[in-house]
Amino acid sequence: MRCADRELLSLALMHVRNRSLAWLSLLDRVPAARWTAGRTAWWQERWIARNVQRSRGAAADVTRAPLASIEPLADGWWDRARHDDHDGAGPDPDVLRAYLAETLEVTLDLLAATDDSDEALHWYRAALFEEDALLLRLAALAQRQRIDVRRLLPERVLRPVRPPLRFAAQRWRLGSSRGGFVPAAEQWAHDEPVPEFEIDAQAVTWQQFAEFALDGGYDDVRWWSEDGARWLQADARRTPRDVEQLRHGVLLQRFGQLVRAPAGEAASMLGWYEAQAWCAWAGRRLPTEV
Repeated sequence: MRCADRELLSLALMHVRNRSLAWLSLLDRVPAARWTAGRTAWWQERWIARNVQRSRGAAADVTRAPLASIEPLADGWWDRARHDDHDGAGPDPDVLRAYLAETLEVTLDLLAATDDSDEALHWYRAALFEEDALLLRLAALAQRQRIDVRRLLPERVLRPVRPPLRFAAQRWRLGSSRGGFVPAAEQWAHDEPVPEFEIDAQAVTWQQFAEFALDGGYDDVRWWSEDGARWLQADARRTPRDVEQLRHGVLLQRFGQLVRAPAGEAASMLGWYEAQAWCAWAGRRLPTEV
């Protein structure tokens, strides 16, 4: 999709907007979900329809004042830093859905009239990247609010256990080369030396994480960083947030439903500090990108 042409981008933008609307149909009573979705549509309009230099791509002057929005109150609602726990300032659901539909229609009309150069398509590809990330934020909100959205999720697949992978020392090409849409964090490709290392072939399972918790992992500060220990004390945690039971099988809240997680399923909905602590307990570390 980073190098998609106009036709494929048009289909992808329609598909991801339909996905956003499907999520919103289940989350329209959650102000933070409405605000986050609205801001994503506002971002698309701001950098495509309202950007007089959109054809210059990443070279556009981002300080230049944009054209007016099709929604007079849009900048007041969404022109600020994103917060998933926003207080919900924004339009009601019907106005929001109309804004999502109208901004996409304008985007597609402009896309049909542009050329297939990387510069001309930069902001359209960026908008797709932005809205794809929105779906992950909406999933996190649904889990936090315990709203059943399982019909929108792919089926979970358990894979057979595989041994760790071993890699010889090498030089690794990190980042992305020029061409197509390249997020700022990937600019630009360069070689990095990588020492010999071993890494698990799969994510940590619930069975592995339960062993840590049942071994007193949440009570032993040896496994926690200073920040992690403060977080642990403040939250008085003894298990992950959504876990109801670890002994004799894992029971957890998943989108508003109490479910039994298979022992071999990847442990999910854990925080950074919990992942760090498990690694310290297991004699490992979290991987870097390299």
